[in-house]
Amino acid sequence: MKRNLKQRLIELAILAGVVLLIVAAVVASGIMPVKASSRHWAITDATLEFASTRSVQTNSIGIEVPPLDEPGMLRLGAATYERNCAWCHGSPLQKYPAVPQAMLPTPPLLTTASINWEPNELFYIAKHGIMFTGMPAWPTQARDDDIWPVVAFVREMGSMDAEVYRELLYSRSASTAQDTLASGDPAWMVGCVDCHGRDGRSVAGPRVPDLQRLSREYIATTMRAMRSGERATGVMQPVATRLTEQEIDEAARYFGRLQPLNSQVASSQVTGTDSTESSIESQVIGSLDAVPEGLRIVNEGDKRQKIPACIECHGRDRSSASYPSLIGQSSKYIETQLALYADRSRGGGQAAVMYDIADKLNEEQRRLVALAFQSLESTAQSKGD
Repeated sequence: MKRNLKQRLIELAILAGVVLLIVAAVVASGIMPVKASSRHWAITDATLEFASTRSVQTNSIGIEVPPLDEPGMLRLGAATYERNCAWCHGSPLQKYPAVPQAMLPTPPLLTTASINWEPNELFYIAKHGIMFTGMPAWPTQARDDDIWPVVAFVREMGSMDAEVYRELLYSRSASTAQDTLASGDPAWMVGCVDCHGRDGRSVAGPRVPDLQRLSREYIATTMRAMRSGERATGVMQPVATRLTEQEIDEAARYFGRLQPLNSQVASSQVTGTDSTESSIESQVIGSLDAVPEGLRIVNEGDKRQKIPACIECHGRDRSSASYPSLIGQSSKYIETQLALYADRSRGGGQAAVMYDIADKLNEEQRRLVALAFQSLESTAQSKGD
């Protein structure tokens, strides 16, 4: 019996060797087609399709799906999809672009994505791409938060008609387009206003920062850091990459000169000599009743943890060239940035300064600090009223 088993194994080994020789001969002969004008052999197609599906299903197990109905999620997802995905996969406005139709394998229409894939699987595909298909990985592997709005949008796209999709795109919405784009507006404007609005205030939810408090210098420096990949962002890097140096300067100049919503109020609060400026800001922040722990860190820092007062760098009405003003920014955005600093996933500008500070803040403190900064705008407005 042992002899028969041994003989059987030898026969299998010989058979495997013969198969490998045949495969090697086919590959070496050059008869195996690799041209993009024709499809794979049917057996190759079936094998790759099965292998990729099973790989996605297996490797996406354990990915935690966040709430996909967060305010602004669909609008941000639509804007990102329109800039980065629609030219291959089509959209409710353009069912199937001509060029992708000639690609083999052909990029699939995503109208049935919610039927074929679970949210965690869509996330895995968007983040890592799929080999042998032309589907690239997300521009950065450091920002998972960038991807979820696209997942949320793709899940809903199958039920959208052109009108609904157009309403999600601020620059094309019938209700806002007249105020958004005017004749003579530069081409870069569309790529900005779909998320940041024409007035620099986010129209795509709390994940998107307001630009109307940022200086021209800070915006230009940040966009160049995004374009180079120094500051990781899969949403903004493709947008910034398409812009010339002149267009970056134009966009920075446009948004940098916008008037902050409560600029007059805030200016009156921080105007004064260096000796009184800090105390005036302290009175403004100290007047809030909400999130006292966050306000204490923002206003005073934490000597025990060796955390400086946030307000010293981030409390001005408009950002400096190096430090953004955080007054009135959404708590979701600020909290996300602090988490990215702690993970060393955010670079550019003065990022290294923030690493040590973010390390010392626990998750709850980050949340409270973020809420404190968000609350400052409404407080300043009420004082102005």
